[in-house]
Amino acid sequence: MGTTRSINGLKGVLSGEMLQEWMSRASDAMARGWYWKYKLLSMNVDGIQSIGDLGDSVQRATIDVTLNEAAELVHPGSPLNDDAYKSTYRVQYQASNAGGGWKLCGSTILRLKP
Repeated sequence: MGTTRSINGLKGVLSGEMLQEWMSRASDAMARGWYWKYKLLSMNVDGIQSIGDLGDSVQRATIDVTLNEAAELVHPGSPLNDDAYKSTYRVQYQASNAGGGWKLCGSTILRLKP
C-alpha cells in the first residue's frame, strides 16, 4: 500500500476473503491519509500441503511460513507515528488455483514468537 497507496497488484496475488480484507484496509488508509511501511526482515517456508481438488476443479494448498517483519504507521503531517512494531510469527496461508495461477485466499496466525 505504501506512499502511493497502490492496490493494483493485490488482485494478482490475492483472492476471496483475503483480497477483500486488504482492499478494505487500503481504502481505509487512503480515506485517513496514512499508510503502513512494511519491511520483511526474514521469511522461511516451513511446509506446504496440497489439499487438492474438492470437486469444484479448484486446486488448494496450505503454506506454513515463519515471518519476521517490521512495520511503521506513517501519517504525513503528523509529528508522531501512531504505531510501529517488529515481530516474528508463524502464519498458515490458504492458497487456491482456479486455472489463473496460485493466489492467497486466506491466512491464520498460528503462533506469535516473543
